[in-house]
Amino acid sequence: MQKWLNISLLLGLLSLSIQHINAQNIPLRIHNEHKHLDERDNFKNQTNEGNIYFGFAYGMGLSYSNRKSELDILNSTVLANISLLPTVAYFPKKKWLIGINLDNDISASNINYDNKYNSFAFKLTPFTRYYLNSGLFGEIKGGTGWGFERITDQGEFIYNNLNVYKYAIGGGISNFWFKKISLEVMIHYNYQLSVDRQTSEEKSFKVFTVSAGIGFSQLFKKE
Repeated sequence: MQKWLNISLLLGLLSLSIQHINAQNIPLRIHNEHKHLDERDNFKNQTNEGNIYFGFAYGMGLSYSNRKSELDILNSTVLANISLLPTVAYFPKKKWLIGINLDNDISASNINYDNKYNSFAFKLTPFTRYYLNSGLFGEIKGGTGWGFERITDQGEFIYNNLNVYKYAIGGGISNFWFKKISLEVMIHYNYQLSVDRQTSEEKSFKVFTVSAGIGFSQLFKKE
């Protein structure tokens, strides 16, 4: 009999312990549920029709060029790429965003002390983006602008002025932790065509860019 009483007592204590643990977890579950609901509400409000969007993104990546005649001086056609993307846009329909990027690209290749390649391009690139309910989004864009390149060969400088054309496709994910602010991570594949203004020589660049978690955007709901 004593044995069964001990077993019953242990089972009772175990049951009380489980109930106590569950009771402690209830506030955490409620908090997580409220947090999820808040993010969902923020997503609906920020991607609603009529909203105006202001954003800024910073990206890094690698580009590959077919420019053989001068880049062969550097024994390299792979360049480091940095992009700065201020953005203004509008939601004409729920979850659909259209706007324009002020697209700034800087590319560089530094093989040794004497041989360097640098380029800068500024472009206006209209884009369209669609959001899924999960926060994932896809976008396409294309535009035109101007730029220049500087090639250093054994201490001698070559400057070329360029007309620039760019097309890109990509996607990413946004979180909506805040009422009017979303944070984004994006990946893009870019094709850029540069045309020398003096010689009409064409140079194409294929650029893979990742916005390294520091994309910033703010949306203001139209009242």
